[in-house]
Amino acid sequence: MSKQSIIIVILVSALTSFVTTLAGEAGKSFLNWLRFYLRKLKWDGAIPKGYPNRELIVKLKPNSIVRILNKRYIIKGFNVITHGKEKKVKRFQFWLIWLSDNLFNEWRIDNNVVERWLKCGRFEQEVKKGNIVERWLEFGCKGLWTGEIVLWADWSDREFWSGCTPRRPDIIPKETLRNLKSNRILVGDVQIKIISRRLKNSKVETLWGRWSSWEPP
Repeated sequence: MSKQSIIIVILVSALTSFVTTLAGEAGKSFLNWLRFYLRKLKWDGAIPKGYPNRELIVKLKPNSIVRILNKRYIIKGFNVITHGKEKKVKRFQFWLIWLSDNLFNEWRIDNNVVERWLKCGRFEQEVKKGNIVERWLEFGCKGLWTGEIVLWADWSDREFWSGCTPRRPDIIPKETLRNLKSNRILVGDVQIKIISRRLKNSKVETLWGRWSSWEPP
């Protein structure tokens, strides 16, 4: 092979390598864009146009780390709750979990470790030890909570209730609720905001992840 042929082969090889690398990077970028676009289309279809805080809801995604009131949470589930006979009223909830530093480091290495903990029962054990805390971020809609964003937790979550778990409210008679002039009422030592949930006609649908580690509401 002549010297000129060798130079041509080297140039062609270099050019081929460059084009292949460029195509590979472009392919990765395209796949990332396509994945995000398909996710956006799916969520756009689930969340009604004009829904309060819709743009914020769409941006939150699985395994996102969010900081709320100086506490770090991982988003592990997204749910829609519909109300009413015609199923027109919607609420959206994100299932949040807080992990102790050791468990958080395990999750950093493998984002799927929480799912394995749930299957083998370790998740529930860690919750009882205080190494995992479950909470929910809820987005209300017009006519329900008029666009409020609410962070809520189980009654037994002492930290959430500032170190003092409130007494579980007694059953409120229907007549009391019917005669209320405001949607707020003090029951025991708990300030309650009344909303129309219509539990009999409600439906909970998990769009991804879980509602929680326990049975859905």
